[in-house]
Amino acid sequence: MASAIATDWKITSPFTVVRKRLTKRLFDKLSTDERLEDPELAFKTQVFLPIGNALFQLQSRFEGLHLVSGSFSIRYPKSLLQLSDADLNSAAQKFKKHIQLTLIQIL
Repeated sequence: MASAIATDWKITSPFTVVRKRLTKRLFDKLSTDERLEDPELAFKTQVFLPIGNALFQLQSRFEGLHLVSGSFSIRYPKSLLQLSDADLNSAAQKFKKHIQLTLIQIL
């Protein structure tokens, strides 16, 4: 995927192959001491995947923020000024029910 983006942007992406350095290998349950020999795979795991994870976390956090702000939208000054009394009353009743259900789920 990173190579496709680089070609779309007309960027050359030469991955040079470097001689494998010999190191003492420690054999245990996890292979954390293993080096990535393929430079494209090393780029993917060290740069591309962490950026994707960060973007996913930001997206999920802002989705939660959007849900919370949508629940409290009745308390915004703009909505207080624009809604009629009947609409404001029904929105306040919906807000009250939502808060009660949320408290019941928490407790």
